[in-house]
Amino acid sequence: MTGAINSFALLFVFRILLGVFESAFNPCAYSMIADMFHPSQRTTASAIFNLGIYFGGALASLGAFLIKQIGWRSSYKLIGAIGIGFGACALIVPDPERGRFEKKKGNELSTMKVV
Repeated sequence: MTGAINSFALLFVFRILLGVFESAFNPCAYSMIADMFHPSQRTTASAIFNLGIYFGGALASLGAFLIKQIGWRSSYKLIGAIGIGFGACALIVPDPERGRFEKKKGNELSTMKVV
């Protein structure tokens, strides 16, 4: 939507909302990693997730080049379309069962031992 608007005030609001949504979803991602990956694989999964910060910086540099070539509106529309495409692909991948590595023991949760 950012590339399609003609109002600086709406651009300002959309950028604030982007920050709000990113700040809300990032902590949830770590919880999902803990629920969906075996304890022996959680550090690798977290490391791959954290690589997104560095890939984001690299893509931002490419975005600046793209803005210079085709303009900021077209760049935002293109990047948005790519994001929607990745989101649609993510809908195809089945979600693993959350919490499958934990079992109830009395009233407390404990991690299952893998032999």
